[in-house]
Amino acid sequence: MFKKLAKRYEESPVTTKAALWFTVCNCISSGISFLSMPFFTRLMSSEQYGIVTVYNSWVQVFSVFATLNLSAGAFNNGMVKFSEDRDRYSSSMEGLFSLVNIVVAAVVICACAIFPNLVDMPLPLIVTMFFQIFANQIYALWCARQRYEYKYVALLGMTFIFAVAVTVLSVIAVAVVPDDSMKATAKVLTSAIGGCAVAACIVISTQHKSLHPYVGEYWRFAFSFSVPLIPHYLSLIILGQIDRIMIASMVGESAAAHYAVAYTIGMALSIISSALNSSIVPWQFEKIKRGNYDGLSQRTAMMIAFLSAIGVAVTLISPEILLIAAPGEYQEAVIVMPPVIMSVVFTFIYNVLSNYEFYFMANKFISVASMIAAGANIVLNLVFIPVFGFSAAAYSTVLCYGLLALAHTIFSIFVCKKNVGAETTRKMINAKLVWTIAIVAMVAMLACNLLYPYAMIRYAIIIGFCAIVIIKRDFVQELLRK
Repeated sequence: MFKKLAKRYEESPVTTKAALWFTVCNCISSGISFLSMPFFTRLMSSEQYGIVTVYNSWVQVFSVFATLNLSAGAFNNGMVKFSEDRDRYSSSMEGLFSLVNIVVAAVVICACAIFPNLVDMPLPLIVTMFFQIFANQIYALWCARQRYEYKYVALLGMTFIFAVAVTVLSVIAVAVVPDDSMKATAKVLTSAIGGCAVAACIVISTQHKSLHPYVGEYWRFAFSFSVPLIPHYLSLIILGQIDRIMIASMVGESAAAHYAVAYTIGMALSIISSALNSSIVPWQFEKIKRGNYDGLSQRTAMMIAFLSAIGVAVTLISPEILLIAAPGEYQEAVIVMPPVIMSVVFTFIYNVLSNYEFYFMANKFISVASMIAAGANIVLNLVFIPVFGFSAAAYSTVLCYGLLALAHTIFSIFVCKKNVGAETTRKMINAKLVWTIAIVAMVAMLACNLLYPYAMIRYAIIIGFCAIVIIKRDFVQELLRK
C-alpha cells in the first residue's frame, strides 16, 4: 500500500504535490499555537498568559494598517501583473511594507506616549509589536511567492524554522526567567527577536537578487489595491480579536487568558475548515467556468455537514481537551468552546459561499458583510461582558459569525442570480439545506454544555456515532465520492 501511495505521489503533477505540502505547512503554522499551549499555560500565571494574549490581539489589529495586508491580495495580483519582473516586485513590496510599518509605528508609539491609556500595555511591548509585525509580514510575503511558484520544499523548511524554532526558543525563555512578572515580556521578546532574525535573512536574500525597494509603479499598484480593502480586513480582525482586548479591559488579564485558551482550542477546527475550503475552491470555479452547475449545492451541504459532525464530536470532549491544554484553573472556560467551535462552522459557510462572490468579482459585498458583523460584535460585547463575564464574548462572536454567514448567503444568491439566473442559482446554493444543517449543529453543540458533568453519556454518544459510521460505511464512502 505504501509503495502504491509513493508511486501515485511521484506521478502527481507539481500542483498536486504543492497543494499537499501547502496543507502540511498550514497545519504546522496553525497547530503550533495549540501544541505549545500546554507549556505556556503551565509555565506562566493566567495573568501573564493574558498579557501575551492581549499583546497578540493588538499585533493583529495594528497589522492591518502597518502591513496593508500586502501578502493577502496585492502581492498575488502583482505576481500575475508583473510576472516578468517578480524579483524587483518582491523587493519593492518589502520596501513599501517597511516604510508603512515605520510610519504606523511612529504614530502609534507617539500617541501612546501622549495618551498612556490608549493601548493598555507597557510602551516597550508596544514597540516590540512592530518588530513582531515586521517579522510576520516579511515571512508572509516570502511564503506568498513560494506558494505562487510551487516551491513547497523551501516553504516547508522555512515554516518549520519560523514556527517551531521560534516557539521552542520562547518556551525556553519563559522557563528560565525566574520572575513570574517578566514571563510575558520574555515570551514576546523572544518571539520578536527570533522572527526578526529569520526575516532579516529573507530580506537580505530578496534584496541581493534585486535591490529595488522603491519602484513607483509597483508601490502605486499595491497601495491602490490594498487601501480600499482595509475596512474588510480590519473588520475580520475585530471580529476575531477584539473580544480578548475587551475582556482584559473589562474583566482582567486572567479572564482574557481563560477565554483565549478555550478559543484557541475551539479554533483548531479551522485547520480542517481551511483545508476543506482550499479543496473546494478550484472545483467550484472549474464547474462554473465549464457551465456545469450540477452537484455544487450538494457538495457544499455535504462539507458543511461533515465539518459540523467533527465539531460536535470535538465539543463533546472539550473538558478533556481543555484539561490537557491548561491547568485545572482554566476549566471554567469550557463553556466558551461550543459557541467558538460553532463559529468555525459559520466561518466555513461564509467562506464557501463567498467563493461565488470572488468568482464574479463582487468584492464590495464582502466588505459590507464584514463591517456589519464586526460592528455588531463590539456592541454586543459592550452590553453583555459586564453582565455575564467573559463567556458572553463567545456567544456574541458566534452570533456575529452567524450574521456574517447569513449575509453572505443572501449576497451570494443575489450575485449568482445576477450572473447565471435564478434556476442555475438553485443548483449552486441550497440555502434551506445549508441553514437546516447549521441550526441543527448549533443546537447540538450548545446542548453539550448540559452534558459536560456526565462524561459517560458523552463518551456513549461518540461511540454510538462511530458505530453508525462503521455500519453505514458504504453509504458514507458513497457520499464522500460525490
